[in-house]
Amino acid sequence: LQPSHPDAQLLLLAQISTQLSSFSLNSAFANSTEPPLTASQAIESSTEETSVAIILVNLLLFISLVMSLGVVVTCIQCKQWVRYQTEGLHGDSWETQLIRQYRWLGITEWNFDRVMVNIAPLTTISVMSFLLGVVVLLWTFHPAVAAIPTLLVGLIMAAHFITVVLPVFYPECPFVSPQS
Repeated sequence: LQPSHPDAQLLLLAQISTQLSSFSLNSAFANSTEPPLTASQAIESSTEETSVAIILVNLLLFISLVMSLGVVVTCIQCKQWVRYQTEGLHGDSWETQLIRQYRWLGITEWNFDRVMVNIAPLTTISVMSFLLGVVVLLWTFHPAVAAIPTLLVGLIMAAHFITVVLPVFYPECPFVSPQS
């Protein structure tokens, strides 16, 4: 939906082609009527001001990417930690119960539950950043392309916000989450 911008190499090649086609040959010398284009002029002519929308799109998408990867790594670690907690604990012997209690104390002392609880909000922030980045990107293309996705993302964010805020005002509300 947007034309691509020529890079400096393409502009230099076009300038070389123009100069070669403008040569006039004489018995005494060869002469070009086109002035030479320097590399710095080609680079300057190919660079444009980066719009705020493009910077915002890149910022939001990279925030989403980094947070998603962070959540994935954290989930993998949590799964490994949980697997370790149950490893080798078979039966009801006194020794097995001591090991189970020892490991449980470690879980509570090191606030393992807080690590697990933070996965959901980080995932939510990641998804919301991605959706906002896509919406901003679509608005740089064309308003007709962006209108429906913007409406859908707005509905998703409103529903999420409402389900987070409702339990604060209505304790009997079933939508209780760590973010509430």
